[in-house]
Amino acid sequence: MTEKQSEKSYEQLCYIMIVQFSQQQSVWREKIKFYEVKQESSECFSEFYARVKSLAVNCEFGERLEETLKDKLMSSLRKGKLLHRFCEESIKKSLKELVQIGDAERNGK
Repeated sequence: MTEKQSEKSYEQLCYIMIVQFSQQQSVWREKIKFYEVKQESSECFSEFYARVKSLAVNCEFGERLEETLKDKLMSSLRKGKLLHRFCEESIKKSLKELVQIGDAERNGK
């Protein structure tokens, strides 16, 4: 052990080891998973949206996250009434507004 390492607490050394040896996630692999996902036939909108949002976590979209999620929803929803409804909306609608529309369609409003 170097002098600096011997001055560190057990917890600090454990943290250093975890960071050093933990498997690093490939942002490219995470983006591939994100872009390949499509809505399943048995999946309702809210389930699909939750899955897409979860897949986006490690993609490092930054400030482009909301726009990327909107694009992904529009390009990956299965064909049907909800997709048709979304296509009637302005492209300027926020992600929150689109999610509200998706949830309302499911509830028959």
